[in-house]
Amino acid sequence: MNKYIDTKLCVCDVDNKLKTIPLEEVSCHESTGDCWMVICDKVYDVTNFLKQHPGGEDLLMEHAGRDATFAFQGAVHSDLAEQMLKEYLIGELPLDQRLYQK
Repeated sequence: MNKYIDTKLCVCDVDNKLKTIPLEEVSCHESTGDCWMVICDKVYDVTNFLKQHPGGEDLLMEHAGRDATFAFQGAVHSDLAEQMLKEYLIGELPLDQRLYQK
């Protein structure tokens, strides 16, 4: 576990089995019309949130199709923001690609 990452977000608390989505697939979703990103080994489809993001769409697009864990943690999001992530959760990385949870 990386010492710079807030591990409470990186603990899986989802009851159902998530779809396994490899980084290669995530990287194909990097446009404003189709935007996925990874935060703590979980894959999120944030397409419908882009225009609502308080920091602006551009901030999210900088990490579209990639791992955004450091950026998300570095921005010091509220507990509400972390709860909102659950709405956009669509899967998780395969075990061999995970950095934060095994």
